[in-house]
Amino acid sequence: MCYRFDFMSISHLHTLSFPPHHFALDSQRMPLHSVYIVNAEFIVLYGKVFPSQAMGHNSGRLQWERALYRRTGQNWQVASLPQFFRDGEVTVVYLRFHDVVMIVAGTDECNETILTGLIETISDLFSFACWGKKKKKATRGSAEMDFVHKEGGAYVRFSIYLDQLISHGIVATMNVDVIDRLAKGRSIL
Repeated sequence: MCYRFDFMSISHLHTLSFPPHHFALDSQRMPLHSVYIVNAEFIVLYGKVFPSQAMGHNSGRLQWERALYRRTGQNWQVASLPQFFRDGEVTVVYLRFHDVVMIVAGTDECNETILTGLIETISDLFSFACWGKKKKKATRGSAEMDFVHKEGGAYVRFSIYLDQLISHGIVATMNVDVIDRLAKGRSIL
């Protein structure tokens, strides 16, 4: 199972239809460095994580609740973790930009086939990093994985320890239709 990824500079963000308040998330401590486009319904925004911030479960949940938005018609609403996982059939990757990168995938069913594809996806995603307009090979880190089953679904958390910091904005997607639209300069929404 293979997924195709496109990487973009943060300078492209003005072409995407994000609500203005997304960019006001504690800009002094969390400058916006990444946008992960899941599909036309879900968009995850996340900023750089500094060493002083805790890397535990509670802080991760807080970032999800601050960063995960769901599109309903022409409006956007914050989607909490439990609500998000109950929707099912949507896979999300959660990026943390320091030595540890947390990957979270939410599905109704957690099986070996899905996990195999996700591992390959993660390997592909973190084998490249983006500095400015250039794509450079990044050193692959080791990966650890654990399963967490919750009411209404399950998610898998990956911890990837990178040898170097991915320090520039990335736009990544696993949705082929969205990739094609981005490649042609069209709006994704």
